Amino acid sequence: MARVLHVGTNEAVMATRRAILERAGYEVTLAHNLREVVAACTVNSFDVVILGQSLPAREKQRLVHIVLEHCKPIRFLEYHNGIAPDMPSVHAHLHVPSSTPQSLVECVKSLAADLAREKEEQS
Repeated sequence: MARVLHVGTNEAVMATRRAILERAGYEVTLAHNLREVVAACTVNSFDVVILGQSLPAREKQRLVHIVLEHCKPIRFLEYHNGIAPDMPSVHAHLHVPSSTPQSLVECVKSLAADLAREKEEQS
């Protein structure tokens, strides 16, 4: 299964998402700031990065840039609670009020499968 890095500031939300994804068979690492992201990416390779909805848009942009320096190829999933996503250019988005645990699992599964296909085509 895919390895997931979840970056955010709300510990309770992150713990819930981690539990959901781990029950679905994913390995999940949590990070709360850029330093933890860099440390995680230095030690592990990830398939999917989840950007939490409580992160400011500017911080999400910095995170994407930092992650791409350390983990390529990779897929990004942005949670947002606004009308439109903060990061329209990332691979997938989930709107907080309307997302479900199943939509999270399905989205991560789809992103990981897409990445696996890309890696296969490159080999």
